[in-house]
Amino acid sequence: MRIAVLGAGAMGSLFGGLLAQAGEDVTLVDVWEDHIKAIKEHGLTMICDGVEENVKINAETSPAQVGPVDLVIFLVKGTHTEQAIKNATPMIQPDTRVLTLQNGLGNAEKIADVVGEDKVLFGVIDFASVLLGPGRISSELAKRTIHFKPLNNIVDDKVKQVEQVFRNARINAEISLEVERDIWRKLVINCNLNALCTVCRIRTGTLLDQGEITQSLFKDITKEIVTVAGAKGINLDFEECMDFLNDLSSKVRGHYPSMTQDLMKKRKTEIEFINGAVVREGKKHGVATPVNETLYHLITILHNTYSDQF
Repeated sequence: MRIAVLGAGAMGSLFGGLLAQAGEDVTLVDVWEDHIKAIKEHGLTMICDGVEENVKINAETSPAQVGPVDLVIFLVKGTHTEQAIKNATPMIQPDTRVLTLQNGLGNAEKIADVVGEDKVLFGVIDFASVLLGPGRISSELAKRTIHFKPLNNIVDDKVKQVEQVFRNARINAEISLEVERDIWRKLVINCNLNALCTVCRIRTGTLLDQGEITQSLFKDITKEIVTVAGAKGINLDFEECMDFLNDLSSKVRGHYPSMTQDLMKKRKTEIEFINGAVVREGKKHGVATPVNETLYHLITILHNTYSDQF
């Protein structure tokens, strides 16, 4: 299968590297020229489960340099989705599928507006990767699980082929028609850890060390998400979400969440697609989300005022 990974950050590079190791024809596509240059000249260095490997893989800065592919794995920041999918059209042919594994809500629909619903797959990643520098990444969690499904709910041979390609690359992929539940469950992680660590500008472990203060915030944020999801017909168990949140948090204590990293680099964050999405869905269904809304407004102010911050 000919595959392009659009958005070759930490996760995109990991997916591309694993797929290339499995023998797939993969090209990483990213606008970060230093990263692409390093991969072209020296290959992609991956540290997976403590083992360092170097993978030879194609890399380009523009979709126009790639040509038509069978699968586009879409991992750009949500803030760039609309422009990125328009730029990606040279890679998309009638039978191409576009799989978005981005954080938050609403990206699949934006992609479908450009390429059509029948081409779009969407899902959720249950593991993490860290970008160490140009051409170097590290995989933090060994579980390597993704759940995904077609936006139109039609599981054809092409969708099954995508699932098998991932499995051949040591990625535990599963087609799941209930993937929305998994996405909202991950939204619990992002709305809590991304938002709180970003407002406080701290690592996950430092946030956890605040004890009951943090747990109180976790509960308030999570209750709102569970209530909004329920109003949409998505059944989340509050206690299970809290256990999942605390368990994952304890495993990534040294981690700055991606939104926090964006703030540190004075880049626009994905708050619109995370806490902001919960606020919008809450308003649609008549559910108040005051804690998520407060975090949404605070982080929006932060990335709107970089030039005035000390």
